[in-house]
Amino acid sequence: IVADPSKSFEIMKKAVEVIAKRVGKALLITGNGGIGKTYAVQEVLESYGYREYEDYEVIKTKSTAFSLYQLMYENRDKVCVFDDCDSILRDVEGRSVLKSALDSTSRVVSWNSQRNNIVNTRNCRNNDEVEETLKKWSAEHNGQDCVPNRFFFQGSAIIISNMRKEDIKNLEEALVTRTQAVEIWLSNEEILKRLEGILPHFTILDSGNRDIGTPELKKRVFDWISSKEFLEDPRMQGKSLNFRLFLNTYRALYATDDGKNPQEKYAGNKKGTARRRTAAKSRNRKNREGKPCSRKAKLSC
Repeated sequence: IVADPSKSFEIMKKAVEVIAKRVGKALLITGNGGIGKTYAVQEVLESYGYREYEDYEVIKTKSTAFSLYQLMYENRDKVCVFDDCDSILRDVEGRSVLKSALDSTSRVVSWNSQRNNIVNTRNCRNNDEVEETLKKWSAEHNGQDCVPNRFFFQGSAIIISNMRKEDIKNLEEALVTRTQAVEIWLSNEEILKRLEGILPHFTILDSGNRDIGTPELKKRVFDWISSKEFLEDPRMQGKSLNFRLFLNTYRALYATDDGKNPQEKYAGNKKGTARRRTAAKSRNRKNREGKPCSRKAKLSC
């Protein structure tokens, strides 16, 4: 693990280049959530001419192992970027699917459970024969969609996880030994340094995919989340900074920007919270003393 964030990401990018050049078949990237790992992977792939949906696919596998299996078949010739896939890594069947795809030789992926739309393709010698078998079955069943019970994974895999490499190794050692592994674990200070470095190039989109990023507002939000007041707030204890926190803070301020600094809004929120707590304590004390509730407090008494 390299402490300097720029060095950490340079090492990771070099590893992604091995995949982009079609030299390597599998890469495991572990580290803090929300620090730009997926963004950096896509940046490298696209610098080599890869196009999303055509040459590579980002697969967010917070679903079932069978959904993962289907997605891998649909993208069997591409670079599959498994983003935020911790739930699959904790699932026995999910790990089995990934492990088959990462095999250094055959890379035959199969599904053994019975399902209505699973077609027997175990005798197929390549993916062309698999496709022909599926087309024939679909034509005989009124155009129903179907999935093979066996196919050949001919793409590459980049697995991105927020789990520790040792934890993954304890679950399934083969997932680690069959990949090149890179770890990026950053402190809050290192995350801020990383964010500050890419901030000028950081695109912030609204729900209509319009860029709402401005240098002035980016700086205001960055100065706030890197301030001592913010970092030492009890609500931040035990939590890590990440890019998602920056984005959520930015969008909230952008939507309600009235000229106040984030600190002023934060202080206002704290005062409001304190007032509500004081009022609640007052009502509880009156209830214990047998005093009648005010009209506004009746519902909570």
